[in-house]
Amino acid sequence: MINLLEAWIRWIFIAGFVLSMLALGIVSAQLGLERQDRFEVIVISITWLVLIVNCIVAGKLFRKKMKI
Repeated sequence: MINLLEAWIRWIFIAGFVLSMLALGIVSAQLGLERQDRFEVIVISITWLVLIVNCIVAGKLFRKKMKI
């Protein structure tokens, strides 16, 4: 169970990175250099979502490790 939670944390971070790079490609393709703050808002939103979800999963992981 602990290895599964560690894998979830790892994959959530990887998914956040991939989504950020995908957002850069999409926003740059649509708006070019005139993307202004839109890309930053998207990446900050993705980052916060990743951090919130990983905090919950890490809390479960630490709780499991403390019980052992």
